[in-house]
Amino acid sequence: MLIPLSQINPQIRNISATFYPGVCVTVLAMRKSGKSWLVRALISADPRIKRILILDMMGEPEYKHLPTVDNIPALTAALDKRKHQDRFVLVFKFNLNDKNKKVTFDKVMKLAFAYKNLCVNIEECDAFCTPMTITEWWENLLRRGRHPEVTLFQSTQTPSTLNKLVIKQSEHLFIGMLNEANDYKYAFNQMPGHQEEILSLGKCQFLHQHEKVITSINTRLTA
Repeated sequence: MLIPLSQINPQIRNISATFYPGVCVTVLAMRKSGKSWLVRALISADPRIKRILILDMMGEPEYKHLPTVDNIPALTAALDKRKHQDRFVLVFKFNLNDKNKKVTFDKVMKLAFAYKNLCVNIEECDAFCTPMTITEWWENLLRRGRHPEVTLFQSTQTPSTLNKLVIKQSEHLFIGMLNEANDYKYAFNQMPGHQEEILSLGKCQFLHQHEKVITSINTRLTA
């Protein structure tokens, strides 16, 4: 899951240097745009991030070699076992047929809040909210994640379906290639005046917004 620093663009390393425990980072980009690599690189570049919980919605093959659990009792036991470990990576794999996945997700968020000092990577986070609703413990982490030192990395390929709190509480926002007109419109609203730049983004290219400053980055390692 982690990427050697030698393979990470210095731009990304510089961005990670501004992170702190409890920071919220959101990535809006279509599938196969370099979104997953960007998140992995940002996590890998921050030496303070050592305890990582990945929420896998799609059954990604890249996680097959990592310790994986697929239910709340198993996750609780796995976190208990690692409670005093300084470094670990653990995957929680969702059942795609779970009709109560939002309930399951919120139980995971509650556990993250309780265990503290975690980095939670929420893939396809749009599956757990709507523009009008968001789960209780996800909201708690978005608003108060600094206190238990739970860092959130949230990514989606359909940003127009997100709850507004996700973006509002994100100190770092990345926008990459998108698919649908509604998603582009949403992205334009997040970065007014940068429509042409957003439309021209290619694979592995992102706009990064932090403290109202917008910069262009390329996740490919350049000389």
